Amino acid sequence: MKLGDTDIVYVFPSDHVIEPVSLFTKCMRSGGSLAEKGKIVVFGIKPWCPKEGYGYILLKKRFGKGYLVDRFVEKPTQEKAKALLTKGAFWNAGIFCFNKRSFLDDVKAFVPEMFKYYELKYAELFERFHNIPANSIDYGIMQETKKAALVKFEPRWTDLGSWDSFLQFYDEGKGNLKIGSGEFIESQGCFSYSKNRLVCMVGLKDVVAIDSSDALLLVKRGDSDKVKDLVAHINAKGLQHSKDGATVYRPWGYYTILHESKGYKVKEIGIYPKKSLSLQKHQYRSEHWNVVEGSMNVFLGGREINLLKNESVFVPKNIRHKIYNPTNKISKIIEVQIGGYLGEDDIVRFDKY
Repeated sequence: MKLGDTDIVYVFPSDHVIEPVSLFTKCMRSGGSLAEKGKIVVFGIKPWCPKEGYGYILLKKRFGKGYLVDRFVEKPTQEKAKALLTKGAFWNAGIFCFNKRSFLDDVKAFVPEMFKYYELKYAELFERFHNIPANSIDYGIMQETKKAALVKFEPRWTDLGSWDSFLQFYDEGKGNLKIGSGEFIESQGCFSYSKNRLVCMVGLKDVVAIDSSDALLLVKRGDSDKVKDLVAHINAKGLQHSKDGATVYRPWGYYTILHESKGYKVKEIGIYPKKSLSLQKHQYRSEHWNVVEGSMNVFLGGREINLLKNESVFVPKNIRHKIYNPTNKISKIIEVQIGGYLGEDDIVRFDKY
């Protein structure tokens, strides 16, 4: 269904807890009434303490079922946050609503480098999506627009955007908390998250341990907002941990890095029904494919090979190849890459997915 210029769009972050639903829908209707008048509406939370990690909003005057916005203050220091509270500032809940035309006009006016991608056809947009400049509605639009309005958000609201806010909502004074396998001895106020490995803490206080397949995060409770600084540090060093996890999803399926060492890498690759990877070749690596689930059609240097479960094929470097799942279920292979360079950018594509 194609949106009309006056249709209302709502934007919701996925990491919020909101209740009850009745108050939530009431606020959404109030916001919609302002969006119908051409306003770009943000929903504001009455602060209960000064927080550095939130955006703040100062108001002008009443307007319909809400208020006109004076200005936005993004993530102030602790002292500035205290001063903003004395002026009656609201937290930015990160929830917005607007009509299509009003929003697109502002995108075109204030972030034209992003608007040009809106005009692309879907297939071209998908291919170039990674080129879209990183910007948020808060910085790109809300701090520039003359259409900003605010509706007070009345329901109970918690932003689970950091591990501290997550624990504040869920631990309820229980002391230590774990998701997955965790054990605590003579430890207080600790939290562990692990899908696979057992996390043990001995003699620790207020420690958060987040275990994933390719990284371990240890942070003191109260400091989890500083994880963004850690991400910036990781990116500056050229590490990929903040960009791609061990499992990466694509339109055709996914791949999971099972093991990586100097000169070789092992992956599980899952290909969705009736989907294929692009026709491609690699300059620096060869690949061995072994089908472990389903079946595959492999196009290799002009040949077509049908592989069943427990059958394999060798893909030399600099040979064009393509793999297709002809079945109605997901098919999986184990891929072993061998070469002097194993980066994901060692791909020359000759067609699209």
